[in-house]
Amino acid sequence: MVPEKILIVEDSKMFHKMYDLVFLAWRQKGTEILHAYDGREGLSLVTANEDAEIILLDAVMPLMDGFELLKIIRNLPKLNLAKIVMISSDRKEEDIRKAFDLGAQAYLTKPIVPFDLLTILTKLHGYKDKPWCEVPWPAPQIKAP
Repeated sequence: MVPEKILIVEDSKMFHKMYDLVFLAWRQKGTEILHAYDGREGLSLVTANEDAEIILLDAVMPLMDGFELLKIIRNLPKLNLAKIVMISSDRKEEDIRKAFDLGAQAYLTKPIVPFDLLTILTKLHGYKDKPWCEVPWPAPQIKAP
């Protein structure tokens, strides 16, 4: 079972290309992958695609950061079931806690290992009502709420 729709909100074009390669097999099975390149564009993408099952959200972006966008997303009733993965190059404990407090189900740090990302998304998609977390070493261990 693959997700029907994934939204990627990330300011790096290089990461968008990597995600396209990572999700190639899912796209071939019907998953729709949609992209936004900053926080405001991400907000437009999210509000136009409230049926998204998974949202990959960069923490640091121009115009609106990922935390602000996450807060808005979690206040949109139709997106309450969307699984959100916050992605950042920052491993600060307060940022990880903030992401979970705002409603993210996972927090990953860059560089992203494609196999790990697919494993996490598969688990998130399979456990629709349960939070799940994977934070690479040496980040502090924080359990999802």
